[in-house]
Amino acid sequence: MKTIHYKPVYIATYFLLLFATFAVVTLDQSFLRSVLSFIFWSTFLGLALMGGWQYRLSKSKTLSVTSNLFLFLGLLLLIMEIRSISLDRALVGFLVWIQAARCFTLSTRRELYFSYGMSVVLFIYAASASEESGFLIQIFCYVLSGIFVLLTDHVDQKLSIAQGGDRDKLLAGGHLPVKGWNVTFSIVALAILLYFLVPKPVPAGIEAFPSGGAWYYSNTDWDEEENKESDDGSGNDENTSGEFPVPDDKKSDDGPKPEPDFLDESQYGGFQRKFDINQPGESCFLNDIVFTVRSAFPFYARGKVFSTFDGRVWEDGLKEKEDLFPDENRFDLTRTAWDLTSLKVIELGQTYRIKALLPPLLFAAYRPETLWFSAKQIKIDAHDSVYSPAALRKGTIYSAFSKMQLVDGHPSGGKVPLPDPAPYLQLPDLLSSEIKKLGETLTEGISDPFAQAKQIEVRLKADYQYTLDTVLEDPDQNTLDRFLFETKRGHCEYFASAMVVLLRTLGIPARLVTGYVADDYSPITGYYEVRRLDAHAWVEAYFPNYGWVAFEPTPGSDLPLPKHNTLGFTALTKYIGDRIKTAIETNRNAWWAGILQSISDGFQRTQTFLSEVVAFLKSLASRFWQWFKDEGLEHFLRVLGFLLIVYLVYEVFVRFFYTRFRWWQIRAWREKDPKRFVCLCYLEMERVFQKKGCRRPSAFTPREYEALLSGQFQAAAEEVRTLTDCFQQARYGAHLPEHATLEAVSSAYDRIRRWAYAP
Repeated sequence: MKTIHYKPVYIATYFLLLFATFAVVTLDQSFLRSVLSFIFWSTFLGLALMGGWQYRLSKSKTLSVTSNLFLFLGLLLLIMEIRSISLDRALVGFLVWIQAARCFTLSTRRELYFSYGMSVVLFIYAASASEESGFLIQIFCYVLSGIFVLLTDHVDQKLSIAQGGDRDKLLAGGHLPVKGWNVTFSIVALAILLYFLVPKPVPAGIEAFPSGGAWYYSNTDWDEEENKESDDGSGNDENTSGEFPVPDDKKSDDGPKPEPDFLDESQYGGFQRKFDINQPGESCFLNDIVFTVRSAFPFYARGKVFSTFDGRVWEDGLKEKEDLFPDENRFDLTRTAWDLTSLKVIELGQTYRIKALLPPLLFAAYRPETLWFSAKQIKIDAHDSVYSPAALRKGTIYSAFSKMQLVDGHPSGGKVPLPDPAPYLQLPDLLSSEIKKLGETLTEGISDPFAQAKQIEVRLKADYQYTLDTVLEDPDQNTLDRFLFETKRGHCEYFASAMVVLLRTLGIPARLVTGYVADDYSPITGYYEVRRLDAHAWVEAYFPNYGWVAFEPTPGSDLPLPKHNTLGFTALTKYIGDRIKTAIETNRNAWWAGILQSISDGFQRTQTFLSEVVAFLKSLASRFWQWFKDEGLEHFLRVLGFLLIVYLVYEVFVRFFYTRFRWWQIRAWREKDPKRFVCLCYLEMERVFQKKGCRRPSAFTPREYEALLSGQFQAAAEEVRTLTDCFQQARYGAHLPEHATLEAVSSAYDRIRRWAYAP
């Protein structure tokens, strides 16, 4: 085992381990706990590596015992935490303690490589679990420190074979924090360039479906709610107070109870049983993240479905829900047979990580087939809306698996029977005749129901204006009439409600759906970030051949489709542009809104330019591929054959002619100038080994170079020794080489030449 001699190795390793450890221990931690963790681990690792440097010199038993004690402490923490947190987090925490404990005895290069590999494992785990865009800074710091570790290790390797003045020269000139900057930043710049410009394939389907997190949901919460309903005698299961039930496992009869959770004004109104389209809530203007989701492409995270409408207020109309029980946290949601044979089936796995209090709804892409959720029981209604026993709390993790189809670019859950279409054809009692006529006018000359629905979707987007100003206006009882015939502007709930009513006037079953739009992809974390302002309302219409099909009538909003942005640069510019646009919309009166608007316009022009560049490259690639299939393959094979012939000729020339010609030139000096002959043979030997990847360092003497070559090329060690001895005699001796010496040089060089160019 080779001992570490170069102190900067420990300094670089300190930063490497610190960044890897900090990335793991601060996952999902508050700012204060992150600061405390940083202070603790920076101190602990510093002391441990100082101990490692001392252990290298003294092999102290005290340091060895200290290392074992901390290993035992890590094992105790693993046993204690394995029941309170997830298994993967407990094991990763154990790896952190193993890595830190071994630093007390880190003295050899093998142990350094072990620590390096351990840090890579920890950082990969942190990168896969992190959902914060700021993690990019940690990646940058970790990569820099990793490169410095490799650079200092390289110097340490050179020091292990250097002798005398060469060693002093390496120690004096090995200031890597200065001399390594060009190498470090070149590697980082290349990595960033590759990330942004190299196309990325569509992610593979998710095969692991995590669930759990910090909460477990018990069905006793439902029992409490049912008791409340029985006590008031109303029979109405709507929670009029807006209070969500608290997960059972966090309640305690002995200690302080958690603060009650209320449906405040920041929550979206479309997740209650009754929904006034004039009052969707202040969530339209809030930019905080409510959950992140990992999936292969954007989608609608479906929440509630409404069927009954009085002209202003929607109601879900369903009071009965089916109880579902898990098989090891796995819930089967396939209650009815779906016909997915008519069109291509698209599968989508989703993993949700809740970041803020949410209603007791388990959001999922339509149509969900399987759900992984930590609960004793969940419920599902006839609309395929899934309910948890209590409000979704921060830290909850659940997964869903859905299947869908595309009907002319519109997502569908597959063909399914509709026994009673009446609830989805209900119209408000006071519906005006103008609205009934509008549906017929918009679809005049179109008889196909699906084409009629597409026409209404297109006309609402084209003839009306989307705005959030109507959220703040005083409510009006004749909301739809005012929207369709007077103001012609409004928020998404107006557009979705208008389309549902217009479809129903034409005899097409339709319903209003609320949920979140999960299309804000962060190329840094790989998650879709869903914010409060992403709450949305859209339309589902029923067609016997397709089932329930989604429509998006709101201007500026497009249906999320199974597509993947393959270029990191375009994805990043879109992400930054969306963040700027959101900041402007939620802070219109701020003094800096105008500055951001200018920046947003610049990003928009950049995105347009990039889209044109990508389209051009795609067109160019398509034309090239067509040419290659038609005639390019023949030309390619011809060029490949020509290059192969050139390579073979070159090999024959170098192996059989040039080397022999060069050897003939050198032998010509044997009689003319024996000393020059020996020196030329030695220089030719250096050239041969240089091609083998072992160039003679400028500071190495012939004897040091001989030791280096003998260690790496043992088969030629005897010949190297002979040539080195004869070279030093000829170069520094007063007498001409004897005949026996010349014969030995000739024989040694000829064997090296044959060995080097052997097939």
